[in-house]
Amino acid sequence: MKYKGAASVRSGWPETLIIPYGIDALPTGTGPLPARPSPPYPCEVIDTGARKVLRLNNSRHVAAGASAPAGRGGEPFAAIKEQLIAWCGPWNGLCRRFLEHYFAAVEGAIETAREELSRRLAPFEGLFTYRDWRFSAPKPLPRALLPLPTHEGGSPGSADTHVRVEIAFWLGDRLIAVQSEPSPLTPRLAAEQKARLAAAGVACVGFSAADLAGDAALIERILGELWPAFWSGETLPAGPFRPEVPRPF
Repeated sequence: MKYKGAASVRSGWPETLIIPYGIDALPTGTGPLPARPSPPYPCEVIDTGARKVLRLNNSRHVAAGASAPAGRGGEPFAAIKEQLIAWCGPWNGLCRRFLEHYFAAVEGAIETAREELSRRLAPFEGLFTYRDWRFSAPKPLPRALLPLPTHEGGSPGSADTHVRVEIAFWLGDRLIAVQSEPSPLTPRLAAEQKARLAAAGVACVGFSAADLAGDAALIERILGELWPAFWSGETLPAGPFRPEVPRPF
């Protein structure tokens, strides 16, 4: 699918892309993360060669050793939303509002396509409902630590090579960084961060409070042709919580 959303792509991502998120920084002294990390913070491990969008239904939703979030009434979609909003941290209200806006837009897109999605599931006699397609939405990663090319002698994948962005999306062949405007950083630091992200081929999309007050135009700007039919290419809906496969001895 040709992508017409946020521009700029870097084709040289490593075969395994590891993105910690929900934290401000990696612990001091953190070295390169292993291919199958089990840190005490949320972390996504992406096979970049598969060119698959990171979605709510094919990603992790808990840190190592933690239980799946419960949410209101045990509803998984609400649980994921609440957990991701919590991982924004207590001080970034605009980031939290973005996630509220994003999840509302996902629900709106599903409701708009209700008849079409229900028809696709009719042969399965009630095993699924059209609302299960919500979990095909691309997953936003709040406070994501993006592993960029090394600089000033840093070790690949270590703490000094990561740049924290407010929200990140992996769309199969590219990283998108979503940043609030005005930036909470100083003008100098914001400019340096933007330049470093651009040099690494990470597309940046800025948003303000005004972008969260209306329709889903901001979401389309971020996701491009994946929006609003983000479920395209998915054969059937899938749930978000799956048991971990035990590692071989």
